[in-house]
Amino acid sequence: MTLFYDPFDADEEDDFLEHERKRGDRETKKFLNRVRSNDSTLKSQSFDYSMTNKQFGDIIETLKHASHLRHLDFLHWGVLVNNEDEFLSLFLATLSTQNCLTHLGLKSCGVTGTGILRIWEFLAGDQNLRSLDLSRNMLGGIRHEENLIFSFTSLSHQFGALEELNLSATGLTSKSISALLRGLGKNSRLKWLDISHNIESLPELLECLLPFIRSTRLRKLVLTKGASSSTCIDAQVKESITLLQQIEEAIKQNSSLCFFGPLFILPVDRHSSSETKQAYRLCVQILQRIQFYLKRNQLGNKISVIGGANGKFCLYPAHHLIETLASCKDDPSSVHYFLREAACLIQQVTK
Repeated sequence: MTLFYDPFDADEEDDFLEHERKRGDRETKKFLNRVRSNDSTLKSQSFDYSMTNKQFGDIIETLKHASHLRHLDFLHWGVLVNNEDEFLSLFLATLSTQNCLTHLGLKSCGVTGTGILRIWEFLAGDQNLRSLDLSRNMLGGIRHEENLIFSFTSLSHQFGALEELNLSATGLTSKSISALLRGLGKNSRLKWLDISHNIESLPELLECLLPFIRSTRLRKLVLTKGASSSTCIDAQVKESITLLQQIEEAIKQNSSLCFFGPLFILPVDRHSSSETKQAYRLCVQILQRIQFYLKRNQLGNKISVIGGANGKFCLYPAHHLIETLASCKDDPSSVHYFLREAACLIQQVTK
């Protein structure tokens, strides 16, 4: 049995494909038998192999009777790529009758900007699905950009009960991300949105998001999945510092966001100029204040920073601070983090 094969070795490739075919048969039969026997422990199912037409047909037919199933994931199937329209119509029609899923994953399944319209229509009529993973599907791109933007224009009432949406690495551009956030409008149900691995430049992405940060009702907005030269703020670029300050002001006025980023600063070494080191420290201070505002929202927005005498700032009201920290007594790390960030903020603004 060869699990990983040399692409230049035909025998190893054939061995791998045969192994995957047999594995697909076993997994499909196992799922069908569990549904037919009304297995009440069948709460989650993942299909991570390329399906034959027969396997797909059997699974779709059986899904209608999988009343205990709550989490369903597909990964890298082969059916959808060949006939997207026919597949989505059949698949979503089946899910409409099943009507008990809380999570659906269609990662790397060939969904495009055309097919996404059918998914939005399905969500509009579904009141159970809470989480949808569409990551690594080419929703955007030159061919589908127009359809995607059109599908994003009126989403505020088309997400049903959806709370989490993963659009990581789906070919979104600045235009389509703006259309998405504008379409969400005052949607109060969607709390978690992942748009990472779409726009390579973090400053470009932040510029795109800036007009929407103050009013968004999202709780978590994922922008990146790790630090690299393109996903870091460059302290040596004056425009980047100005942009970061604008982001800080927008987040300060938002009362919903608890996670935004993660944001990174491009490191500087000890041989850098004093101006560069000063700019780096300024960026660090801005990120500390951003984290403070996010933590404030996470702790229930009971803490506010207001202007005081002589332009000084203070935490207010004190009794709310005590109540909030008391409510977190079972999470010492959160209390410690909040107090540390609050001390940093007070130290900065009272200088």
